[in-house]
Amino acid sequence: MSCAGGISGSRTASTTDTVLATVAAVLAACLIVIRFSFFLHLHLVRRDLSPVRNTVSDLGTGRSRREFTVMGALTAVAYVLVLLACQGQGTGPGVQLVILAAAIADMVVMLGFPTDLTGTGRTRSGRIHLILAVVQFTGIFVATVNLDFTPVLPAGLQEAMRWAVRVSFHVFVAALILPKLRRRWPGLAERVFLVVTPLWFLVVAVALGVA
Repeated sequence: MSCAGGISGSRTASTTDTVLATVAAVLAACLIVIRFSFFLHLHLVRRDLSPVRNTVSDLGTGRSRREFTVMGALTAVAYVLVLLACQGQGTGPGVQLVILAAAIADMVVMLGFPTDLTGTGRTRSGRIHLILAVVQFTGIFVATVNLDFTPVLPAGLQEAMRWAVRVSFHVFVAALILPKLRRRWPGLAERVFLVVTPLWFLVVAVALGVA
């Protein structure tokens, strides 16, 4: 499936739709950059949490929960804008875009269920958060490694982006399953995935914005 269908001389997307798609892509790129600033700031204000052992969701507990929620909301809005940019460029709601939309909806719902701080007992909210996180990460993984942006992005760059997502996702899964990795590296593995995937969206947004 190509997210670039109709970018040049499209017969299915009107000029207005194309302009709106460009605006959506540019706004998405800006929001993702802002999201990264929040991501960095959260790590600076929560120096009590280990970036290696504590999960990213641990940043959403205690005094930093409000800022974490804002970051999550910005991320969700940015990803929705990328979806709108794809549709505005003439691409219909294909399977991968539907999966991505579901993952974004999951992301929003998850913000209402704070996680349990690493090393503490499980609560109902924490269990729901974990399930939603697994569904969200899997949905984003499936969509990002299958979407096709030819000819907006060079084939080589697309493949590199897919491999970056694949490797980061599988390392994260390994850190969840393998006991030694789960004890030592869960936070670091998750952080790698949560840096790689927003970068994927940023590259796509910039490409759609300048196409």
